[in-house]
Amino acid sequence: MKIYKDDPQANLLNTAVSITTEASELLDAVVKYVEGERLDVDSCIEKLGGIEYYMKGFRDTICFTRKDILDANAVKWAKDDDDEVEEDETILHKQ
Repeated sequence: MKIYKDDPQANLLNTAVSITTEASELLDAVVKYVEGERLDVDSCIEKLGGIEYYMKGFRDTICFTRKDILDANAVKWAKDDDDEVEEDETILHKQ
């Protein structure tokens, strides 16, 4: 990741664009799966890793940790706890 030491705006733009690029590539893999191809799990893992990497860069630029972001959203997400999927119901176990 290119770091612009004295330019937080450039850092935010670079990381936001990179997150979007990785997410778009992840979406491509999902679309192929929906269209009948086998899910490329390795590609999905790679794209999710890229998203995590660039999210860290974004968070570092705005001086927040992953925990800060998760804590700030915990109340909003708490209502979704009842919708958790059992491991044997995941897509990896259905292929």
